[in-house]
Amino acid sequence: MHPAPPWYLSAAQLTAGLARSPVTYRLMGCRLQYLPGWATTIGRSVSPAEAGEHARLLLGSLPVLRGTLRGGEPVRRRDGLAETLVEGAESLLRLMGIPVHRRADKLVPYAETITPATVMRAAAHYGHGFAYMMLQAPWADARLHRLGGWLKPGHLTVAQLQRIAPSAKVAKLQEYVGPLNAMFDEFHLDTPYRVAAFLGNAIVESDHLKTFTEYASGEEYEGRTDLGNTHPRDGKKFKGRGIIQVTGRTNYSKCGTALGQDLIAHPELLASDTGLAIRSGGWYWTTYKNLNRFADKGPDGFAETVYRVNGAVTAPRTHWPERVAYYKRALRELGAPVPDAVGTDYSGKKKH
Repeated sequence: MHPAPPWYLSAAQLTAGLARSPVTYRLMGCRLQYLPGWATTIGRSVSPAEAGEHARLLLGSLPVLRGTLRGGEPVRRRDGLAETLVEGAESLLRLMGIPVHRRADKLVPYAETITPATVMRAAAHYGHGFAYMMLQAPWADARLHRLGGWLKPGHLTVAQLQRIAPSAKVAKLQEYVGPLNAMFDEFHLDTPYRVAAFLGNAIVESDHLKTFTEYASGEEYEGRTDLGNTHPRDGKKFKGRGIIQVTGRTNYSKCGTALGQDLIAHPELLASDTGLAIRSGGWYWTTYKNLNRFADKGPDGFAETVYRVNGAVTAPRTHWPERVAYYKRALRELGAPVPDAVGTDYSGKKKH
């Protein structure tokens, strides 16, 4: 194997980063079939050592890829490693649906193949910083630049949130937009599809952003051992709270541990503390239910997120038409393609 060039990180550094970042972990799982012995498949779990080796090659390819996206990267054939990195960049682009060709001494993408869907796919698999490189290319047009406001820091504005949830009070939106954006960063809701799916559910679960507390008393949860309600009055104490209604002693305990709060002693914090209420939604979405995997499928996966949040899709209690309306408005505000219809197919399995 060729010696590591100076821009490589060590396998230990990458393995440590891998443990912290699901987005990085997905990057490690890219198909690297162009290198004998390193072949793997998107979505496959790989060992930390294997992931570190994959990452070293991918990070070495990124400068080549960045140059390619900015108008063409010279192909240097002076040694095998340089050519391998060019091949790596070429393979990564093709995985994202971007065919490239070699013109003279440069690796050049076919500009017309770069669409908003391509950028979102790149963001879903490689992180929005990686996808943002695509917007720096000299051929990026207005369709792509609309995504720039999402891929760069800043995320949602109050005006955008108001257009997504027009019935919500402006004062509430002003209070929520900062914690929402911080939560999107913390829990890797880092593409339009992920954020739109989250908002499509969370806005309905919170009664159009009016409350972080379930209206019912919670008596129906009394004695529900499947929720961990084994103590007297647990039903009322641990009724639904937070932007996506965390419910039951067990889930309060798990959420509190993840967020660094004693929610068993102080369950009311999920309603009274805006930041915590919104972060609990991020915990529920990403850590507890792993719903980004369905959100990444776009409109084809939205019904599955609804089912895993609510236990049904089109039943009256889910308010399906409202969820779809919020989902579509969020996609539009984030510059993503808006489908004419959203399917209702789901797996029927609530286990995650």
